Amino acid sequence: MDINQPVPGTEEASRHAARASTSAYLRLEQVVKRFGSTAAVDQVSLDIPQGAFATLLGLSGCGKTTLLRLIAGFHDPDGGAIYLDEPCVSPVAARNSRGLSCKVV
Repeated sequence: MDINQPVPGTEEASRHAARASTSAYLRLEQVVKRFGSTAAVDQVSLDIPQGAFATLLGLSGCGKTTLLRLIAGFHDPDGGAIYLDEPCVSPVAARNSRGLSCKVV
């Protein structure tokens, strides 16, 4: 049994199944990242379809960069799950396995 998968028959499993039926390319489910006692990212969930253009907006220190670093694999989440084109990529075993790149536009 995959420890990242919810227990069948639970409310979490129902939410997971509902999200899995969408065409999200990038899916974050209740992602948490803490640095000491500070929650830099606190239970963030979002779905971004393939080909969509998405931005993160917020005040300085609200967790935008930390969230991007979690998605890219530079940090491991303390909770939740990150899915990239369906496979769960958190926690990350091999940091470069995601094949992501960044461009300045």
